[in-house]
Amino acid sequence: MSLSVQVRHVPQFFEVDPMRVVWNGAYFNFFEEARSVLLESLGIGYERLAKDGYMLYVVKNSAKYKKPVQLHQPVLIKATLTEYEYLLRIKYEVHDEESGALCTIGESEQMLARVSDGKALMMVPEEYRKLVEAHR
Repeated sequence: MSLSVQVRHVPQFFEVDPMRVVWNGAYFNFFEEARSVLLESLGIGYERLAKDGYMLYVVKNSAKYKKPVQLHQPVLIKATLTEYEYLLRIKYEVHDEESGALCTIGESEQMLARVSDGKALMMVPEEYRKLVEAHR
C-alpha cells in the first residue's frame, strides 16, 4: 500500500506559451490532476468530501521549475501525501516519461472546511485519517 500515485500527462497546446514550453501556472493543474487521483485512491475524493459536507481550502501552493516541459512531451506526475493530521500536505514531482529527468517539484497544503458555514477544521476528521492509515 502506498500514499503515492503517479499520473501520465501529455501537455496540450492550451498549456504552453508561444515558445511551446509549458506555462508555469499550468503545473498547478498538473498537481491538481495527480492530487485528485491520490485522494480518490485513499477513499477521500472530492465527491466523497462534498457528500460528507466538506470542501478543501488551499493554504499553500508552490512549484520549483528545474527543466522545461515541451508541448506533447509525456510526463509522469507523482503525488505523495506527507501530512494528514491537521491538513493535507502533498508533494509533487514531474518527470519526463522517456528520460526520467526531474522537471518540476512542488507542494500543496489544504485544510478541510465545512460547506455549511465555511469554517476550517483544525484536524482532518478521524474517519478520513483512518482511511489514509489503511493505505500505509
